[in-house]
Amino acid sequence: MNTMDLYDGITALPDTLVLEAAQPSTRWRRWMRWGALAAALALVVGGGALILPHLHMGAAQGNSTGGDGKAAVYMHYTGPVLPLTVRGDAAGITAERTVEFDFSPYRGETVTEAGETYEHFRSETGVTDRYVLTNTTDTDRTLTLLYPEAGDLRGTERGTAAVTVDGAAVDTTLYVGPAGAVGDGAEAEAMRRINFTGAVWDDYRTLLSGAAYQDAAFAPLPVLTQRVTVYRLDDYVLPEGDPGTGGAVYFSFDINYDRTAVFTFGSNGGSWDRENGRCSLLNGAIGTDGGRARPMYVILLGDDIADYAVEGYYYGGGSTPKPFAVTAAVERREVTMDQVLTEIVAQSDELRELLPAGDTALTGEQQKGYISDYLLRCGLLDGTDGFGRYDDGRLEDMFEAFVMGRVLYSAFEVTIPAGGSAEIVVSAVKEASYDYPGGGRNWNRHGYDMATQLGSNLTFSGQRAAIRGTEYVTLLDSNFGFDPDGGVTEVALDTAQEHYWMQVARRVPEGS
Repeated sequence: MNTMDLYDGITALPDTLVLEAAQPSTRWRRWMRWGALAAALALVVGGGALILPHLHMGAAQGNSTGGDGKAAVYMHYTGPVLPLTVRGDAAGITAERTVEFDFSPYRGETVTEAGETYEHFRSETGVTDRYVLTNTTDTDRTLTLLYPEAGDLRGTERGTAAVTVDGAAVDTTLYVGPAGAVGDGAEAEAMRRINFTGAVWDDYRTLLSGAAYQDAAFAPLPVLTQRVTVYRLDDYVLPEGDPGTGGAVYFSFDINYDRTAVFTFGSNGGSWDRENGRCSLLNGAIGTDGGRARPMYVILLGDDIADYAVEGYYYGGGSTPKPFAVTAAVERREVTMDQVLTEIVAQSDELRELLPAGDTALTGEQQKGYISDYLLRCGLLDGTDGFGRYDDGRLEDMFEAFVMGRVLYSAFEVTIPAGGSAEIVVSAVKEASYDYPGGGRNWNRHGYDMATQLGSNLTFSGQRAAIRGTEYVTLLDSNFGFDPDGGVTEVALDTAQEHYWMQVARRVPEGS
């Protein structure tokens, strides 16, 4: 559905109202955040709302540096390299696996920008994950294989795997796991840590030990059919002798917070006075030419409002805002939340800056679907905002759906004849786990880890790991058994041990 479809589908709407605000009140309202909606709202949106994840700010200061036989804990943990799995029945299929970590990206490169030349170093490794799958049955088997990666929905983070089968490149289809757990127990808590408080290996183990998360990746994206009332403000007109820049337009109204949830798009903030049942939402930086080109949307889920006022305030560097008269075009519509999101996605500059353009870009329908899914998993549509991070209802905040940590599955089909084998080679890039500058003990130390069997239904007859490009890094700690100085760069793994890890630092060339 495009924007024109949205408008064509709306009927029996009032004409656009152009109102001149009455003399505005000089009372400056105290800034407040509205809390969770009362349970009486009880809007059914299908499925259960999940505890939402959020961008994490890292683990506690007392994070481990490794060196004690345990994996280090990082402020930014990027998750393990995960094993190949079969979507469906894997009976009779055995697998041998070799994972290679190539540290050549650490060698650095000379970059010239704006007339300045400097050395640029990347904190990532190339991963080659090689499998030989053998069909031990007496019938040919066509399998849907999934290669999982921890990542998000931005650019190169959105599924980096390139796959070959018996030396020939194959196309893959990306299936995206939710930015929230499927449930409200341990899985939900694990996803909350992944995206909010700082994750560790155990969180991915909790998330992927069962089939629920993978199943959710294959579920269709939701369509939000909840009816909402939309007020759209645009075409602001200031009086002659306007105060210039620094002005703000407020859209104010009375509201019953126990019966109505307020969402916005294009608003800079506002005040939410639950005690007195008043809400004021602002569009700031209004100047002589009408200021912001983007309109402001006020979206009501629940009861409509009886009346509203459009007011102007000028800050001008003083301690007390001064009122001024302003007019605005106010359009009221009754539509679905899906129609609102369609319109917002089509015009959002923030999304265009956040997401890549070109052949790999997400379509508008996909963008809307992931935002809808995140709205549901946040609990904002039924008043159960678990984190309190989004309780001001800004739909721009839902764009965080595209930066939230997830597991993404690259899917492809392989036919293995009875008694035969197929070689699967997956090439990917893995970002290092690290601490932020000045914030942890692992500053300038990078972590990489892998899972031997987590989330996989394959029967592994053996696994090996190798490291390459060791001239560019120093191996600080590991439970793999590597000893590059002693010539040990390839080792056999014990598949009963589910987690292997290592910590490296860029090797500084002599004389640097």
